Amino acid sequence: MGLGGSIHSSPVIAPDGTVYVGSTDGNLYAVAVGEVDGTFGGTLAWSFSAGGAIEASPALGSDGTIYVGSADGTFYAVNPDGSLKWSFATAGGIIGSASVAADGAIYVGSTDGYLYAFSPEGEVSWAFATGYSIDGTPAIGPDGTIYIGNAYGCDTLFAVNPDGSQKWRVGLNDYVIGAPAVDVEGTIYVATSWRGVIALTPDGAEKWVFKLDARHFTTSPVIGDDGHVYVGNEDGKLYVIGRSAPRIVSAGPQSGTEGRPQSFFIKVAGTPPLRYR
Repeated sequence: MGLGGSIHSSPVIAPDGTVYVGSTDGNLYAVAVGEVDGTFGGTLAWSFSAGGAIEASPALGSDGTIYVGSADGTFYAVNPDGSLKWSFATAGGIIGSASVAADGAIYVGSTDGYLYAFSPEGEVSWAFATGYSIDGTPAIGPDGTIYIGNAYGCDTLFAVNPDGSQKWRVGLNDYVIGAPAVDVEGTIYVATSWRGVIALTPDGAEKWVFKLDARHFTTSPVIGDDGHVYVGNEDGKLYVIGRSAPRIVSAGPQSGTEGRPQSFFIKVAGTPPLRYR
């Protein structure tokens, strides 16, 4: 089905099957999908008008509340029926997604340089100043630590305690791309523009770096159920990186080198099926 504007982010799907997606036309759309008279399709359930373009994916609370920010700097909590639950205006734009913790706390960054924490009722629990524009999505570790990086103007990864105090900060000598990923052991993985994928311990020490010569990682890493780290690169390949200790390996068309973790390369040919290289 056609929606207004352009869609720059992934949709999210609620447990009842409703699909939520934001658009540059400033609307959050709720789409009911299913089969009607033998034809699978979607029906617009409602649209919610925000104050500016929605660039990032919505986030869902355990009660079905949809959290989304807009380019005009306003952060919205929207009820499942499309009505406004509450909103908060930051001093910048919100172009990253929010993250919802197990206790219901909501974290979102703004280009005003602050990482905000909200209660489900819309109260600002705290605002952590990074000093630089935030345009990524926070990641939450197994102990509740919040991790946030900055794509432009700052090479620092921040670790923030659930009470809003700084746990640590570490300079990565490169810009962080997208959101960090955190595994069950607390290891943090970040993709950077030039240095590659960096793994850090829960206390911020660097474990290893996976680097490609003259190639940029352009997406956020994700962690599979098998513990491998998956991340895309501008060379058209999806890299699957083992989280074990770095070692010399040979995989695919490139050979591993000292200090590089085991890796496998999947060539994305543009059309299914994927071809393994």
